[in-house]
Amino acid sequence: MAALRIFERLKDQAGIANTNLKLGTVYTYINDLDLGLEYFQKALEIALVHDKLNVITIYGNIAFIYMEKGEFEKSEEYFKLAIDYTESPDSPRPRALAYLNLGQLYKMQGRMRVADQYFDKAAQLARQGELREEMIAIALIRVDESTPESRARSLKELTALKEEAREFELNYMQFEILNKIIELSKSLRLHEETIAWMEERDMVEKKLFDERKERDIANLRASYELEKSKQQIEDLNTQISSQHRIRTL
Repeated sequence: MAALRIFERLKDQAGIANTNLKLGTVYTYINDLDLGLEYFQKALEIALVHDKLNVITIYGNIAFIYMEKGEFEKSEEYFKLAIDYTESPDSPRPRALAYLNLGQLYKMQGRMRVADQYFDKAAQLARQGELREEMIAIALIRVDESTPESRARSLKELTALKEEAREFELNYMQFEILNKIIELSKSLRLHEETIAWMEERDMVEKKLFDERKERDIANLRASYELEKSKQQIEDLNTQISSQHRIRTL
């Protein structure tokens, strides 16, 4: 809010749009969806004129909130606006995420044929941009649980996917994959394997806790240094992106 007041005083339209985007993200994280939507709409109104490279991200965030609220028609509308918008940053990530999340929306509605078309497009963009995190997320979302045979195949695929997430130090992705592995192994009555995976999940969860603790300590230290001398702070720019909050079933 302090940053927003500064940008408004300077009449920096791109700064105002970007700060509204971040405020929308923060309120989405703390589950105040209505306020998050309000700030995203403010960001969009300005960004369409002054910050066009962020428009796809804002459309996607608005669509995500409507999906969370169960307003699927509005969500679909904004995801398609994100996909069709012509101005885009160098990275294909925002558009890839729009395809991915729209596919997820169709999957939630049981429209698997349409969902797969959007997952395919998301995967294509993710490969082109070497977006490892998104590629793993797409593979996780597309896990086939329809029959015992498909669940057994998926279990092998997820085990390899977990190792890929570990190699790239994506601990939160490891955690999500292990949750799915445990769910599948329970359904297949693999009791000993399930226990081992639960123990591995506990270790990954501890890593996530430690990461959170380190971030909290860093933020406290940064706040202290800022009060002591603002000139001594070299980097307090924390990148916030709701598009990484990829929902998995």
